[in-house]
Amino acid sequence: MLKFEMSEMKKMSVGDVDDKYGVDESDFVESGVYKIEIGSRGEVESVSKVEVVDGVFEVESVEEILNSMDEESRDEMSEWVDVEKRYDGVVEVIIGDEMGYDFVRVEVEVDEEDVFENGELIIEEVSNDEDDDSGVLVYSYKGKYVVMSFDFGGSLCEMDVYESLDEVKNILK
Repeated sequence: MLKFEMSEMKKMSVGDVDDKYGVDESDFVESGVYKIEIGSRGEVESVSKVEVVDGVFEVESVEEILNSMDEESRDEMSEWVDVEKRYDGVVEVIIGDEMGYDFVRVEVEVDEEDVFENGELIIEEVSNDEDDDSGVLVYSYKGKYVVMSFDFGGSLCEMDVYESLDEVKNILK
């Protein structure tokens, strides 16, 4: 397996990925690395989220891809299989001229106003000082958990989306 650092990939918005591949925006529920499988007609066959552990994800090497084929196909395809990280930060796997897949880093943006209006506040850790509006708010929103961090003046500094409440509790420790 080849290892790739997620941090070395260009972040693409859902709109950018849709423009480039013609995928359904609903395929991207949260930010992360996604595998976009491209079929023989150049059309997207499937989209799936890839497991990233400690900022790293794994992709089959050329040898592993070839070893998964029967001997005749392996001999035919040995010159046509490639795995590379392109200049635009996409990890591309080519299997002949008929199929392959790309690994892209997708940044799903959340509308903070929609979170305030439609999310449910579940954790509120704010400063007790009169002049200090810093703190963290956690909302349950559309099946996800949105963590908002505010600075001393109460301005939103960071907003992250998590799958589980356990993930949120781990970062708040």
